[in-house]
Amino acid sequence: MPKKPFRIALTTVFIVILLAVSLITLCEKRKDAAVVTTSLDKEFQLRIGEKVLIREADISLFFVRVVEDTRCPVNVYCFWAGRVTVELEFIDKNTPIGRFNLTIPVEDVKEFRGYVVELLRVEPQREYPDKMEIPPSEYEITLKVSKYRL
Repeated sequence: MPKKPFRIALTTVFIVILLAVSLITLCEKRKDAAVVTTSLDKEFQLRIGEKVLIREADISLFFVRVVEDTRCPVNVYCFWAGRVTVELEFIDKNTPIGRFNLTIPVEDVKEFRGYVVELLRVEPQREYPDKMEIPPSEYEITLKVSKYRL
């Protein structure tokens, strides 16, 4: 009987160590994320885990994740077209400022510190029945960052 509490404790320690290693690995992946460079008013693409540096503005965007993808598959007739929402992080001079979501097909833009971020496209499209669930590694978004104009 005394072996059971020992096994539970050992299993708990193992799970805690596994979670800590996973968290450290996730943080390291983010530090080493691919960095794309571009200029204001130019379209660019990002994959999950990638960061873009806008040279002349000294700002960056990090593609965190796809929050929701309910788009109607391209080869199906749907009553509702659906939408896709992505989460981005705004970084000003290497300091994270905040996270925000952008959604399409609505013309959704976000303004941060005098810059406007616009989500233009999300690829790939969903297809029935083969691509109803898209793996996160396959998502690619097209964005544009501009100077805020009144």
